[in-house]
Amino acid sequence: MGPALAAWLQDRSARDMTRDTAARFARSWARDTPLPALARALDALERPDAGQVATLVRPLLEDSEWAEAIVARLIVEASRDPFFEPPLIALHSDVQAGLVLYAGRHAVIALGAGALDRLAAKKQARNEGSIAFPGHFSLIRVLKGGGATLSLWEGGWRDGAPRDPCVPAGRHHLTDGELIAIDGRTTSFLVDHAWADMVLLHATIFAETAPTACEYDRATLRLTATGAATEQASRTQMLTSLLAAFGRPDGTAFDTASRVSEPFARWHAMREWLALDADAAAARLEEMVARDPDPELRVLARRTLGLIPCPA
Repeated sequence: MGPALAAWLQDRSARDMTRDTAARFARSWARDTPLPALARALDALERPDAGQVATLVRPLLEDSEWAEAIVARLIVEASRDPFFEPPLIALHSDVQAGLVLYAGRHAVIALGAGALDRLAAKKQARNEGSIAFPGHFSLIRVLKGGGATLSLWEGGWRDGAPRDPCVPAGRHHLTDGELIAIDGRTTSFLVDHAWADMVLLHATIFAETAPTACEYDRATLRLTATGAATEQASRTQMLTSLLAAFGRPDGTAFDTASRVSEPFARWHAMREWLALDADAAAARLEEMVARDPDPELRVLARRTLGLIPCPA
């Protein structure tokens, strides 16, 4: 621990000042940006398609001055107080770092910078990585392209099933200021090379997501894994697995989890429930057999129901 941090931790007034600065930043950020209006417009949509959400989000990416102003203010506050923490969610990956500027049930907007040295390191290990199709639609405003060239790939979901293998689909050279749309349900990209750091304003749209995300081996282009394409599905799987691990057969929680929109997440919850308390889960399983909207899941539920022994 450095002397500056030690002094700050021992000085209550300094800590209070730092906390107040973050609170003022959060209030002014909500007041001075178009994000509150966007939140109200998106919250008014019950079951939008990707195009409806994109129509509302696109103007904020086309005019990015509000996002640049947020970063400028963050720089000012951080220079005044080294212990200032932005009231924003930080993003980190193997190639970029950034901040979540908006997070709602229909969309997330993030500002990120891709570091050239990290991109170079990833390129050197390109045959060891993967090509990911996240399963959702994205809009990307290229604030600084860094001279980057993207390789495009086609894969993901086609005609009700994941395509295998994925295939090359051309290249795209990033231009400063352009706005590009990426349908992550069927399209993915890799950064092949860049001359400088990239800065991207990225909107992720959660309407009309694919049934799952898909991942392909970069060397063979074969499908290697599928997984949750939405936070809700991922959270459902994680929490029901935790309940099972703790031996907690909470019927209300499992029943709710077995009714989420993603078929594989519904079935994951049902499997965990059956393993804990098959008798309690049987009624919901029978309901799946009769009325689940996914035909494959209805078949699977029927087969599973036949394996449950009748109570004595």
